Amino acid sequence: MRIKADHNYLNKIMKTLDVLKDEADIVVFPEFSIPFDALRRMHEFATESGIIIIAGSHYVKEVHIREYGELFSRDFDERDLRKNILPVLIPFSKIVHNEKLLDAREGRNLYFDEGIKAGNVNHILKLRDGISIGIMIGNEYLNSDLRNRLISACDIILVPQTNQNLGRFYQIAKADINNPLCFGNKTYIMANGIFTFEENNKIHGGFTGIISTVDKYLYRRHEEGILSPVDGVMEQFILLTSINMDVNPVRGNYIGQVPLKTKIIHVFEEDEILRNSESEGRKFIQLLDTIGCCVSKEELKELLTSEKNKALINTFSPLMYKNIQDLNNLYFEEMKNKCRYIMTRSVK
Repeated sequence: MRIKADHNYLNKIMKTLDVLKDEADIVVFPEFSIPFDALRRMHEFATESGIIIIAGSHYVKEVHIREYGELFSRDFDERDLRKNILPVLIPFSKIVHNEKLLDAREGRNLYFDEGIKAGNVNHILKLRDGISIGIMIGNEYLNSDLRNRLISACDIILVPQTNQNLGRFYQIAKADINNPLCFGNKTYIMANGIFTFEENNKIHGGFTGIISTVDKYLYRRHEEGILSPVDGVMEQFILLTSINMDVNPVRGNYIGQVPLKTKIIHVFEEDEILRNSESEGRKFIQLLDTIGCCVSKEELKELLTSEKNKALINTFSPLMYKNIQDLNNLYFEEMKNKCRYIMTRSVK
């Protein structure tokens, strides 16, 4: 995998952050998804917005130490070369970072002939009183010793990664929830990228999701928290999750607590849409614009229930098509959130 850190990609990153500036405390990007080139601008955004950003992960090279070392709270030297580090961008602070302690076998010779160096730094974030957040990079989550240490100390476990198959990750998360190591509510969030290998164009990854213990009701709906590719189509999206860590499951039936809310913000690229079919692609873009301009529930529902429009949506976004199937008993804003999106346009 190699990230093409061109102007358009960096603009997509910043557009994503701008959409979330009033809606998130923490933003998590998948492993390898953020190039070093974006860190300075993203760090400024973190301070301006008050948002903590988990900025993917990066393999350290000599050029990175020279050009970006000053941004970090720890000094880098040649002993840090070839480590996989995960920058944590905290408002009004230099960048702190975690280091991947255990790397995947399949990646050991993918980036460096000499192999990848294991790290030894792992921070736990205290978001506020009573909420601590641990971070495990990719395949670290599969190591029971490391995972159990963090589960005991943290309420939320973030797993930014870029893996071809997340089945085993979710199996372990479910097993940990069914056989809890310790007391308290625990939530596991998998942020997985979609990617291609250089030798072919097949898209891998996906299956971003959340599994939580915060309510018995959620226990029965674990699979719904995992956003699998619909009809095998890999799509870009933002999973916006609001977690109530103060939920008391014993009292849940009596006081109407809401333990977890999730929303999807679809991410479309105009070039990609038009590349598939320019004429149909322009119709889809126009439909999205019309949906975005809707000011009444009746108008929006008519647009989303039209068989012609549904077929067009399904062609370009099976995930959005799936989300708009049941529009009954929704408020206007709830209905509009079903098809919320951002569109990025390339500048040549």
